[in-house]
Amino acid sequence: MKFNMNKKILKIGYVFVCSIIIFSKECYGYLDPSAMTYIVQIVAAIGITVATSIGIFIYKIKRFFRRKKEEKENKDE
Repeated sequence: MKFNMNKKILKIGYVFVCSIIIFSKECYGYLDPSAMTYIVQIVAAIGITVATSIGIFIYKIKRFFRRKKEEKENKDE
């Protein structure tokens, strides 16, 4: 099931990237080096936020199952 889910996500990503390439328009403009720095900072902040959120979510799931396991062991004793 997990393999099929990954395949589906890859297909959606492929369609998304292809549609961006096909339907893009030419745009001429100047990007100041300081503007690129802001863009890099925004991308880094989003990446760090997503990674931290996923880490916290995984930690809470592990803690939930660990408590259930400990409660089951205490009942058995």
